[in-house]
Amino acid sequence: MYDSVTSAAIIPLTGTSVEDKSRPVDFPDFTKGKWETRPELYSKTVELKIVFS
Repeated sequence: MYDSVTSAAIIPLTGTSVEDKSRPVDFPDFTKGKWETRPELYSKTVELKIVFS
């Protein structure tokens, strides 16, 4: 869901930025801060095995 909302926000935010000489524009947080406390999707430890043939 957030991907489609985020994609839809890019065009109007770009227009606002361009109208103001390419000034940076704050991007809205559609998750209301939940992205900061979400559980990790992957382990911090990654084991890599290199195989040579």
